[in-house]
Amino acid sequence: MNTPDISDRIHALATQVADMRAQPVSHGWKDLWDAMEQLDQAVGPGLGIGRYLLLPSGDGREPYLIDQIEPGRVHVIYLGIDDGPSAAAVDSAGWCPRSVAEREIARREAER
Repeated sequence: MNTPDISDRIHALATQVADMRAQPVSHGWKDLWDAMEQLDQAVGPGLGIGRYLLLPSGDGREPYLIDQIEPGRVHVIYLGIDDGPSAAAVDSAGWCPRSVAEREIARREAER
């Protein structure tokens, strides 16, 4: 369920990332990561708005935050350091297959 509090927190994180990318050197990434983790835990287990995904990209993983869920797909906001996302699972409009999101969340939950 998308509550105003969750929506506000998602918007605040996205704004924080945009501001940090604009700085020549930024040291706030740990704080951002902590806020992303707190939001993720507040949402609870399983697929939900406010959960984050770490999707494969190049030789690593990129962070995305779910802000919308539809039957076959989820919309995500890129929260990475670089200017733009490059995960193959996310299209140019920010949509990711729901199955990919569900697998990623299940993977993270299994590692806890």
